[in-house]
Amino acid sequence: MTCKQASKQASKQASKQASKQAIVYPKLRFPQFKDCEGWRVVRISDLLVEKKRPVKLENETEYCLVTVKRRHGGITLREVAKGKEIKVQSQFRVFTDDFLISKRQIVHCACGVLPEELDGSIVSNEYSVLNAKENVNITFFNYFCHQPIVEKSFLDCSSGIVIEKMLFKLDEWMKQEFYFPKNPKEQQAIADCLSSLDKLISEENEQIGRLKDHKKGLMQQLFPKMQ
Repeated sequence: MTCKQASKQASKQASKQASKQAIVYPKLRFPQFKDCEGWRVVRISDLLVEKKRPVKLENETEYCLVTVKRRHGGITLREVAKGKEIKVQSQFRVFTDDFLISKRQIVHCACGVLPEELDGSIVSNEYSVLNAKENVNITFFNYFCHQPIVEKSFLDCSSGIVIEKMLFKLDEWMKQEFYFPKNPKEQQAIADCLSSLDKLISEENEQIGRLKDHKKGLMQQLFPKMQ
Protein backbone atom coordinates (compact mmCIF):
# COMPACT_ATOMS: atom_id res chain seq x y z
CA MET A 1 0.00 0.00 0.00
CA THR A 2 1.38 3.41 -1.00
CA CYS A 3 1.54 6.38 1.36
CA LYS A 4 -1.22 8.08 -0.63
CA GLN A 5 -3.50 5.04 -0.39
CA ALA A 6 -2.84 4.71 3.36
CA SER A 7 -3.67 8.38 3.85
CA LYS A 8 -6.88 8.02 1.86
CA GLN A 9 -7.93 4.95 3.85
CA ALA A 10 -7.18 6.67 7.17
CA SER A 11 -9.22 9.67 6.06
CA LYS A 12 -12.11 7.40 5.11
CA GLN A 13 -12.00 5.61 8.47
CA ALA A 14 -11.88 8.93 10.33
CA SER A 15 -14.88 10.17 8.37
CA LYS A 16 -16.77 6.95 9.12
CA GLN A 17 -15.92 7.23 12.82
CA ALA A 18 -17.09 10.85 12.91
CA SER A 19 -20.34 9.80 11.24
CA LYS A 20 -20.88 7.17 13.94
CA GLN A 21 -20.28 9.72 16.68
CA ALA A 22 -22.81 12.10 15.12
CA ILE A 23 -25.61 9.79 16.32
CA VAL A 24 -25.81 8.09 19.71
CA TYR A 25 -28.35 5.87 21.44
CA PRO A 26 -29.06 6.26 25.17
CA LYS A 27 -28.43 3.26 27.43
CA LEU A 28 -32.03 3.48 28.59
CA ARG A 29 -34.81 4.23 26.13
CA PHE A 30 -38.59 3.92 26.21
CA PRO A 31 -39.74 0.84 24.24
CA GLN A 32 -41.78 2.86 21.74
CA PHE A 33 -38.64 4.67 20.62
CA LYS A 34 -36.17 1.78 20.50
CA ASP A 35 -36.36 1.58 16.70
CA CYS A 36 -36.30 5.34 16.19
CA GLU A 37 -33.34 7.40 15.07
CA GLY A 38 -30.71 8.08 17.71
CA TRP A 39 -29.81 11.39 19.25
CA ARG A 40 -27.96 13.76 16.93
CA VAL A 41 -25.40 16.46 17.58
CA VAL A 42 -27.04 19.89 17.49
CA ARG A 43 -26.14 23.40 18.52
CA ILE A 44 -28.10 25.26 21.17
CA SER A 45 -28.97 27.75 18.43
CA ASP A 46 -30.79 24.91 16.65
CA LEU A 47 -33.03 24.55 19.70
CA LEU A 48 -33.58 28.03 21.11
CA VAL A 49 -33.96 31.60 19.88
CA GLU A 50 -33.43 34.75 21.94
CA LYS A 51 -36.44 36.99 22.58
CA LYS A 52 -36.31 40.65 23.60
CA ARG A 53 -39.57 42.39 24.53
CA PRO A 54 -38.66 45.82 25.94
CA VAL A 55 -41.09 47.35 28.44
CA LYS A 56 -41.58 51.09 28.91
CA LEU A 57 -42.27 51.40 32.61
CA GLU A 58 -45.20 53.57 33.69
CA ASN A 59 -44.71 55.31 37.03
CA GLU A 60 -47.98 54.24 38.66
CA THR A 61 -48.32 50.83 37.02
CA GLU A 62 -47.51 47.77 39.13
CA TYR A 63 -45.18 45.13 37.72
CA CYS A 64 -44.29 41.61 38.83
CA LEU A 65 -40.53 41.08 38.96
CA VAL A 66 -39.19 37.54 39.01
CA THR A 67 -35.90 35.94 39.97
CA VAL A 68 -34.22 32.70 38.92
CA LYS A 69 -32.90 30.55 41.74
CA ARG A 70 -29.52 28.82 41.71
CA ARG A 71 -29.04 25.08 41.17
CA HIS A 72 -32.11 24.73 38.94
CA GLY A 73 -34.28 25.95 41.81
CA GLY A 74 -36.94 27.40 39.54
CA ILE A 75 -38.34 30.87 38.93
CA THR A 76 -40.17 32.74 41.68
CA LEU A 77 -41.80 36.11 42.24
CA ARG A 78 -39.28 38.55 43.71
CA GLU A 79 -41.56 41.52 44.28
CA VAL A 80 -44.45 43.59 42.96
CA ALA A 81 -43.45 47.20 42.44
CA LYS A 82 -44.62 50.35 40.70
CA GLY A 83 -42.65 51.57 37.72
CA LYS A 84 -41.27 54.56 39.63
CA GLU A 85 -39.94 52.21 42.34
CA ILE A 86 -37.92 50.03 39.95
CA LYS A 87 -34.29 51.20 39.92
CA VAL A 88 -33.25 49.45 36.70
CA GLN A 89 -35.45 50.91 33.98
CA SER A 90 -34.24 48.49 31.28
CA GLN A 91 -36.88 45.76 31.70
CA PHE A 92 -38.24 43.04 29.43
CA ARG A 93 -41.54 41.15 29.34
CA VAL A 94 -41.51 37.37 29.85
CA PHE A 95 -44.23 34.84 29.18
CA THR A 96 -45.12 31.26 30.07
CA ASP A 97 -42.54 28.72 28.81
CA ASP A 98 -39.83 31.31 28.25
CA PHE A 99 -36.44 29.92 29.23
CA LEU A 100 -34.64 32.39 31.49
CA ILE A 101 -30.92 32.57 32.20
CA SER A 102 -29.43 34.78 34.89
CA LYS A 103 -26.29 36.12 33.24
CA ARG A 104 -24.42 36.57 36.53
CA GLN A 105 -25.70 33.47 38.31
CA ILE A 106 -25.73 30.89 35.53
CA VAL A 107 -22.36 29.57 36.74
CA HIS A 108 -24.48 28.35 39.66
CA CYS A 109 -27.08 26.90 37.24
CA ALA A 110 -29.59 29.73 37.65
CA CYS A 111 -31.88 28.98 34.73
CA GLY A 112 -35.38 27.66 34.21
CA VAL A 113 -38.78 27.80 32.53
CA LEU A 114 -41.24 30.54 33.46
CA PRO A 115 -44.38 28.97 35.01
CA GLU A 116 -47.88 29.95 33.93
CA GLU A 117 -48.65 31.79 37.17
CA LEU A 118 -45.84 34.28 36.43
CA ASP A 119 -46.91 34.97 32.84
CA GLY A 120 -46.42 38.62 31.90
CA SER A 121 -43.78 39.36 34.52
CA ILE A 122 -40.68 41.42 33.79
CA VAL A 123 -36.92 40.91 34.12
CA SER A 124 -33.96 43.25 33.78
CA ASN A 125 -31.25 43.10 31.15
CA GLU A 126 -29.32 40.90 33.58
CA TYR A 127 -31.33 38.00 32.13
CA SER A 128 -31.33 36.25 28.77
CA VAL A 129 -34.78 35.22 27.56
CA LEU A 130 -35.12 32.38 25.06
CA ASN A 131 -37.91 30.49 23.30
CA ALA A 132 -37.95 26.91 22.08
CA LYS A 133 -37.90 26.42 18.33
CA GLU A 134 -40.31 24.13 16.51
CA ASN A 135 -40.21 20.48 17.66
CA VAL A 136 -38.33 21.36 20.85
CA ASN A 137 -40.07 20.59 24.14
CA ILE A 138 -39.06 23.31 26.60
CA THR A 139 -39.73 21.13 29.66
CA PHE A 140 -37.41 18.47 28.25
CA PHE A 141 -34.82 21.14 27.46
CA ASN A 142 -34.97 22.30 31.07
CA TYR A 143 -34.11 18.77 32.26
CA PHE A 144 -31.51 18.52 29.50
CA CYS A 145 -29.72 21.47 31.17
CA HIS A 146 -29.32 19.43 34.39
CA GLN A 147 -26.63 17.30 32.72
CA PRO A 148 -23.12 17.94 34.11
CA ILE A 149 -21.76 18.54 30.60
CA VAL A 150 -24.33 21.29 30.00
CA GLU A 151 -23.75 22.80 33.43
CA LYS A 152 -20.03 22.89 32.63
CA SER A 153 -20.81 24.80 29.43
CA PHE A 154 -22.40 27.56 31.52
CA LEU A 155 -19.06 28.11 33.22
CA ASP A 156 -17.03 27.66 30.03
CA CYS A 157 -19.10 30.35 28.31
CA SER A 158 -18.75 32.87 31.13
CA SER A 159 -15.93 35.39 31.49
CA GLY A 160 -14.33 36.87 34.58
CA ILE A 161 -11.82 36.06 37.32
CA VAL A 162 -14.04 36.04 40.41
CA ILE A 163 -16.81 33.45 40.03
CA GLU A 164 -19.46 35.65 41.64
CA LYS A 165 -18.73 38.37 39.08
CA MET A 166 -18.50 36.21 35.97
CA LEU A 167 -20.72 37.27 33.05
CA PHE A 168 -22.42 34.80 30.73
CA LYS A 169 -21.75 35.05 26.98
CA LEU A 170 -24.98 33.93 25.34
CA ASP A 171 -23.64 34.10 21.77
CA GLU A 172 -20.83 31.71 22.65
CA TRP A 173 -23.17 29.30 24.46
CA MET A 174 -25.54 29.20 21.49
CA LYS A 175 -22.69 27.66 19.48
CA GLN A 176 -22.16 24.76 21.91
CA GLU A 177 -22.99 21.27 20.63
CA PHE A 178 -24.75 18.43 22.45
CA TYR A 179 -26.65 15.24 21.71
CA PHE A 180 -30.39 15.88 21.49
CA PRO A 181 -33.37 13.71 20.44
CA LYS A 182 -35.01 14.87 17.22
CA ASN A 183 -38.36 13.22 17.98
CA PRO A 184 -40.59 15.63 19.99
CA LYS A 185 -42.64 12.67 21.25
CA GLU A 186 -39.52 11.17 22.82
CA GLN A 187 -38.71 14.53 24.38
CA GLN A 188 -42.24 14.67 25.82
CA ALA A 189 -42.06 11.12 27.17
CA ILE A 190 -38.79 11.83 28.98
CA ALA A 191 -40.09 15.15 30.33
CA ASP A 192 -43.30 13.49 31.60
CA CYS A 193 -41.31 10.73 33.32
CA LEU A 194 -38.94 13.13 35.09
CA SER A 195 -41.76 15.54 35.98
CA SER A 196 -43.73 12.73 37.63
CA LEU A 197 -40.65 11.80 39.68
CA ASP A 198 -40.19 15.43 40.73
CA LYS A 199 -43.82 15.50 41.84
CA LEU A 200 -43.30 12.38 43.97
CA ILE A 201 -40.13 13.86 45.49
CA SER A 202 -42.01 17.06 46.33
CA GLU A 203 -44.84 15.13 47.97
CA GLU A 204 -42.36 13.03 49.97
CA ASN A 205 -40.53 16.16 51.13
CA GLU A 206 -43.82 17.67 52.28
CA GLN A 207 -44.60 14.49 54.20
CA ILE A 208 -41.13 14.55 55.80
CA GLY A 209 -41.72 18.17 56.79
CA ARG A 210 -45.01 17.28 58.46
CA LEU A 211 -43.37 14.38 60.31
CA LYS A 212 -40.59 16.65 61.57
CA ASP A 213 -43.16 19.14 62.85
CA HIS A 214 -45.07 16.30 64.51
CA LYS A 215 -41.88 15.02 66.16
CA LYS A 216 -41.03 18.50 67.41
CA GLY A 217 -44.49 18.85 68.91
CA LEU A 218 -44.25 15.46 70.61
CA MET A 219 -40.87 16.27 72.14
CA GLN A 220 -42.21 19.50 73.57
CA GLN A 221 -44.92 17.51 75.33
CA LEU A 222 -42.86 14.44 76.28
CA PHE A 223 -40.11 16.39 78.05
CA PRO A 224 -41.18 18.55 81.01
CA LYS A 225 -39.95 22.14 81.10
CA MET A 226 -37.94 23.53 84.00
CA GLN A 227 -40.02 25.94 86.08
